[in-house]
Formats: sequence, structure tokens, C-alpha cells
Amino acid sequence: MNNPAPEMEVNPEEQSPPVGIGAIPRISIQAFCVTSEMCDVTQRATNDRRLYKAHVNVQMGGIEKAVEVYKTTPTPNLLIVETNAPRDFVLAELNNLAQVCDAGTKVMVVGHINDVILYRELMKQGVSEYVVAPVSEVQLIEYIANLY
Repeated sequence: MNNPAPEMEVNPEEQSPPVGIGAIPRISIQAFCVTSEMCDVTQRATNDRRLYKAHVNVQMGGIEKAVEVYKTTPTPNLLIVETNAPRDFVLAELNNLAQVCDAGTKVMVVGHINDVILYRELMKQGVSEYVVAPVSEVQLIEYIANLY
């Protein structure tokens, strides 16, 4: 009689992607984070095979830093900005960001406030996605895949 194979532990990040998440196309992604946790999650997500075609750059600084950078540099295909500011401040910062964003750039905001009014205002301003932190690597990849 054959003995059954021993159970093997599987790292959730190494499992097959959830149905519907394919490879992200060859796009440029810039992330500006305010917390080290989001910076780490984004950096770890770049190691996922589904992002192998994308060019990803992750840095600290949030929306204010993104505005500063894109005053003199073209914006990427996808801009991910994290904020932990209150609603009115977020809207004002994003208004400044809109002044320096190139047409066609998609913006994903990662916030720390679960606020329906903020979400609606962000959608009116043309933000592509609003995500409430904390976000896992798989969730981040799924959000990006949904945009592309």
C-alpha cells in the first residue's frame, strides 16, 4: 500500500493567481508612499511574476513628492500615491497633482480613511481607483490588473 504524500506548506504569494488576474502589460508604474508598510508591500509586489513586464519605481513621499517630481518629468502610465491626510487636504493635494499629470496617466490613491464622500469626490476628479489601507501584495496586483 502506498503512503500518501506528506502535506507541503505553500506560501500564499507563490500560489497560482486568483482567477482573472493575468500578467500586467508593459507599463510604467511609480509609487509614492507615506508609510514604510505600503512601501514594503509595493516593493514586494514588484517581485511577483505578473508584474515582470512592468517597470516599477517605489519611493517615499506621498502626493506632495509626486507633484514636485512631475513638475519637470513626464508622468508614468500608472501613478500610485498613498496619503494619510484628511479629506479636504487629500482633495487639495490631488488638485495640485492634476496640474502636473499627463493625459492618460491613471492614478490610484491608497488612503487610510474609509470615507464614501471622499471616494465619490476622487472619482469626480478622475482618480482611477481609491483603496483603503492596509493592502496586501495580491490585492495591489489585483487592483492594477483591474485597471489594465
